[in-house]
Order: sequence, then structure tokens, then C-alpha cells
Amino acid sequence: MVLFTALIATGFTVGGLIAREIEPQALTFLRFPIAAAIFLVLVAAQGKLALPGLRSWLGYCIIGFLLAVFLFRRLGRCVGPVPCRQAWCSPWFRS
Repeated sequence: MVLFTALIATGFTVGGLIAREIEPQALTFLRFPIAAAIFLVLVAAQGKLALPGLRSWLGYCIIGFLLAVFLFRRLGRCVGPVPCRQAWCSPWFRS
């Protein structure tokens, strides 16, 4: 219980220090790979790490592609000279 409390408290302190140095979008982006790496280590330590079969990989690729298409269409085109803040002006959000 003390270790869990220390981890949470340290996270707020470190997060406060890092937030001044890194842009909010970059910080949000970095949270997911860090969490995935921690999760990978925990699963590997339990010995439950196994690669899925070819059929499962194909399903994951199809779902990932459809999710990417959905997000691209939903949030607009965030490429080129237009900043991502303006992506919320896509036709789906206009009144």
C-alpha cells in the first residue's frame, strides 16, 4: 500500500516538472507508449506473453485500418501547414 501511494505521489511530482518542459500534445502522446511498455513488462514477467496467429494479426490490421480511417475522417486532415487545432472545423462539427 505504501509503495502504491509512493508511485502515485511521485507521478504527480514528476508530471508537474515535465509538464513545463514538454508540449501537452507530446506529453499525452508519450503516456501511451510508456504505459504499453510497462504493461508489456508485466505480462512478460508473468510468462503469459505469446504472439497471436496469422488470422488474428489480419483481424488486428483490419480493425486498426478502419480505426485510422475513422479518426482521419472524424478529426479532419492534420497534415500540411494547417495546425491540428483547426481540425475541429471539419464538416461533422459545423452547425
